[in-house]
Amino acid sequence: MKKNLIFGFLTVLTVAIACSSQSKKTERSPSSAGLEDEIQMDLNQMKAEAFSRCQGSYRPPVTEKIPILDPPADGGPEAEGMVFQEELSVRTSNFLDRDGFYVQPRPRAAVNSIPMDIFVESDQPGVYERKTWEDANPDYSNGTIVPPIQRSQIPPAGRVLTEVIIGHKAPDGGYPQLFDLRSSGYVRFAGYPPQITGASMRVATHRIFSLGATSTEKAPEDFPVIRALFLKIKNTKTVHAFALVESDLFCGALSLDMNEGKDADLVVDSYWYTRRDFVWKKDPHTGLIAYSSMQFKTEKHTPNRISDEAHDSDVMVVTHGDGKTKRYLLDPPPKGLKVQDLTEKDGGVSPKEWILANEDRNPSHYADFKPALGNTNYDLRASYKVTILESNVKTGVSLYQHSPDGEYGDNIVAVSTLRQDFRKATSVDQAVHFKYRTTAFFPTWPVR
Repeated sequence: MKKNLIFGFLTVLTVAIACSSQSKKTERSPSSAGLEDEIQMDLNQMKAEAFSRCQGSYRPPVTEKIPILDPPADGGPEAEGMVFQEELSVRTSNFLDRDGFYVQPRPRAAVNSIPMDIFVESDQPGVYERKTWEDANPDYSNGTIVPPIQRSQIPPAGRVLTEVIIGHKAPDGGYPQLFDLRSSGYVRFAGYPPQITGASMRVATHRIFSLGATSTEKAPEDFPVIRALFLKIKNTKTVHAFALVESDLFCGALSLDMNEGKDADLVVDSYWYTRRDFVWKKDPHTGLIAYSSMQFKTEKHTPNRISDEAHDSDVMVVTHGDGKTKRYLLDPPPKGLKVQDLTEKDGGVSPKEWILANEDRNPSHYADFKPALGNTNYDLRASYKVTILESNVKTGVSLYQHSPDGEYGDNIVAVSTLRQDFRKATSVDQAVHFKYRTTAFFPTWPVR
């Protein structure tokens, strides 16, 4: 009799545990990229995944409107919805924390709404486990968020991750943010303070400023998005990521080494496939790395007032294959768009390096913004150098300058443009290969 009771109790307990385990599994947010929860991943696997995706039509990310998370439809910061400051106040649990690095996920909030799968390497080298919104354990209790948000209010479409912050212990003992990878395909990074992020890197770009085959023809801008990131801490200096990137034109397999330091840098080894044959003269506004930046005012605009400049960048420098260096001062038109091809045409040699810099680091030139921006003012914005390491296609360099619409909107794009036709790949080994290093730095020449 006692044995039967015990057996019955154990049976009920086993069923309860199984049900509880199954419930926990169903509580996990599903993969937005359609990937398994545990995957063995290396560069060859990532290339195979990118190639496979480009055999079919593009399925752009679909995001439902969620009023409590999206930017307010009307009203100020206290209206329903999240503004930038409220987004920053959401706390999450680190996915990795080792060797001086931390890897922190960010949930959907404010303008960041495109879902992205985030994987971290398990105890088995090369095997990655998917982490979810539930693993991030987002905390919305900060008083900055008005009106308050309860986790139970957030529908399944809002329980996604959209961003990864990577930081490292600095020489002064703090843990500043160094790298910021967003599902929108934007990467923002800077070295240790006092460097502050300036321009935003795009992992690829297509139809810049909605341009078609000409500088006047309009077409929908095609933003590559990061579908999935696979992260691991390599050592005390480097975090590595594989990134799966997609757009209407591209599918990309990227291997990124993110290196901490006074001048942080990224080494990006990228392999690209297209959904159709690419003809660069019909699609010239296409590139494999770009930087978006802002120039609102320089001394040119208000020569009688030296304190109201506002810009993340003020000059572009191009080093061509023959070693010649040319400088181009940024000067957006008062109206419309100016597009400059900065590629060296004689000899047909692709440029090997370019820089988008903020040379004017005189604090007095930005004094009007100091009360609001403090230690993030424009004199501390980093400059960015791009060095081409390997490429099996010809590339050029172009500069796009749009009339400014205020202090916040990016109106400058510098880009390594594709300058060669190629057919849609029929096998995984027919990728467009493009490898580069990009570095955040302060110009060492005297401030103006």
